[in-house]
Amino acid sequence: MGSAAGFSRVCMIATTLGYRLAANLPQLFAAAILLLTPLAFLLSTARNCQQISDILALVLGLALYPLVSMLHTGVDILISGVTARRPSPTACIVWRERSA
Repeated sequence: MGSAAGFSRVCMIATTLGYRLAANLPQLFAAAILLLTPLAFLLSTARNCQQISDILALVLGLALYPLVSMLHTGVDILISGVTARRPSPTACIVWRERSA
């Protein structure tokens, strides 16, 4: 419990400090810094795609995101990800059967 509280405190302080520093930067640099986390997640996800269904889900999710963001729900990334993940395994099975 003691180390968890210490780690949480350090993370909260670092997050607060990071956002305050980003607020004092020029707008372009602040946007670049705040874009690093989603970009790192996207590149890590793309690197770990090993099956055709993973690649298809990633491409569909990226393609559906602009459409879903027009709904202004606040959970557009979640909706596009879940919607893209649904047909991927089925499409992979159909693709394997056709190529066999």
